Amino acid sequence: MHDFSLELSQDETDLTVSIDGAGLPARLSAGDVDDLVRALAEHRARMKPVHAAEPPRDGAAVYTGDNLLWSVSAAPHRSAIELGVQHPGLGWIVMALSRAQIEDLLASIEFSLRDLREAPASSPPPV
Repeated sequence: MHDFSLELSQDETDLTVSIDGAGLPARLSAGDVDDLVRALAEHRARMKPVHAAEPPRDGAAVYTGDNLLWSVSAAPHRSAIELGVQHPGLGWIVMALSRAQIEDLLASIEFSLRDLREAPASSPPPV
């Protein structure tokens, strides 16, 4: 495995990426980083082992974010609903879902809501 380092510029507009033994460091803009992340994700999607069908229980193994932004819109040209969520580092992830997938999602949400237990008013919220 290569050792690499990432250093954000003082004005937080550029990222310097260095990979041990791979030549000079590369200085990337936010747009360059977005392009690199997209290209890496496309390649990772074709690699083995594939990601598990269920999210890992280890919180460190999933991308998390707070202050979630989301968007739902009809996509009649695809006979689908587009559901988008924004991750602060990954940007917008938009999925086209069929009516059957939306109905399954709604049912899953309803079942999961039933499993939530009401926390006592004096308890602090979970972290």
